[in-house]
Amino acid sequence: AHCIDPWNASVTHIEGDEVIVACEFGSEGTSKIYECQADGSFAVTDKCRQTSWSDLFVWFDEQLWTVAVPTLPSSSMSGRVALNTAILDADDTPMMAMVPDEPALVQVMRSVHRVWYPFTIRTIVYKHTTAGECNNFFIALGASYVAHTSSSVLLQWDCDSKIASLRNSSYIWQDTACWNTTASSAFNNGSLLQSLSLTITATNSKVTVAFDAADCSDLSVFASDLKLNTITPYL
Repeated sequence: AHCIDPWNASVTHIEGDEVIVACEFGSEGTSKIYECQADGSFAVTDKCRQTSWSDLFVWFDEQLWTVAVPTLPSSSMSGRVALNTAILDADDTPMMAMVPDEPALVQVMRSVHRVWYPFTIRTIVYKHTTAGECNNFFIALGASYVAHTSSSVLLQWDCDSKIASLRNSSYIWQDTACWNTTASSAFNNGSLLQSLSLTITATNSKVTVAFDAADCSDLSVFASDLKLNTITPYL
């Protein structure tokens, strides 16, 4: 079997050959090792990790995100807006379409890159004040999206109850009246759009969430279960 070199199509490799590539700018570590396989593909051993990355969520960036089907029962996803990344824009670029009342499309996005300790995540979430519209959000840290189990920490905010909660497998900390007033707002397509900034920080033993809304308290839980079996979480 022969493998075509990913960086030079005129070069071929035989089974067992290794191509060693230095870590890209913005990453730390040693290298990526590409080993030629019997079927002509490469098996990759990635010894690099990105020190930072960001996304404006204008479209579905396949270099940052992958779609994962939730491992939770469908009842635990009730009330959530479905995500469909199969819709393409005019340039055939995958989009992130939020589709209400389509349980079959309920999916979550998982980061392609593993999240290494310690880390900081900064994000801004938005909600419309349109009558009848309810926007929830949730962010999970773990090897997979499974709440209330080992190796998982879940942050979520419910638009009906206004409860923000942060939980691991054995403990939950919550604010029962978070983001009940306007944090900051602007008009968008005739609807009042409110934004909330939050910062998630994690060390080897603790996950903390800080909100910029005056009516939201900071939340924190111990994250020792997130490190079981040396698991490095995904976002």
